[in-house]
Amino acid sequence: MIDSSRWKLADDAHRMAIAAFIDAARAVPDDRWNASRTDGKWSPAQIAEHLRLSYATLRRELEGEVGFRVRVGPAKRLLLRLTVLRRMLRQRVFPQGAPATREIRPGGGPFEREATLAGLAGEAGAFGERLTARRDERGTHVTHPFFGALDPLQGLELCALHVDHHRAQLPVAPAPREPTAAKA
Repeated sequence: MIDSSRWKLADDAHRMAIAAFIDAARAVPDDRWNASRTDGKWSPAQIAEHLRLSYATLRRELEGEVGFRVRVGPAKRLLLRLTVLRRMLRQRVFPQGAPATREIRPGGGPFEREATLAGLAGEAGAFGERLTARRDERGTHVTHPFFGALDPLQGLELCALHVDHHRAQLPVAPAPREPTAAKA
């Protein structure tokens, strides 16, 4: 059974991560929403779609459908859990360049901003509600492609970290300049 206070902290952090991502995504300038980043990485729209697909995959698993397929064998999975996952959750860091599996790679777009963000909010909310409802049921877990089965608390914490990782990749609009007094 998961401690209620720990769950509330993780659930609040997850909800705040989603809200912060959506706020930051809405602040992306229109001309940059569907534009690939200069380093050839995903556009802000593709990042939002990637997150939506991630939550849809996790939610489907919680509903008894197909979720993520584990991509590594038991020995490598144990090693990754003991090293990478442990460090991620303790230090709140997400490794740069972590690969996205096929089921959560976004298409080329374009993606309409409000529809994509509404889809993300809906999938993240449905995932959170379903995980909360099942968190104390025996055998409840979410599957990660490289870490395997995670308990509900680990899954929720990793989701928040994943969202924060991608929020940091969004371009921010320059702050509006203060009007300067005209020189006489």
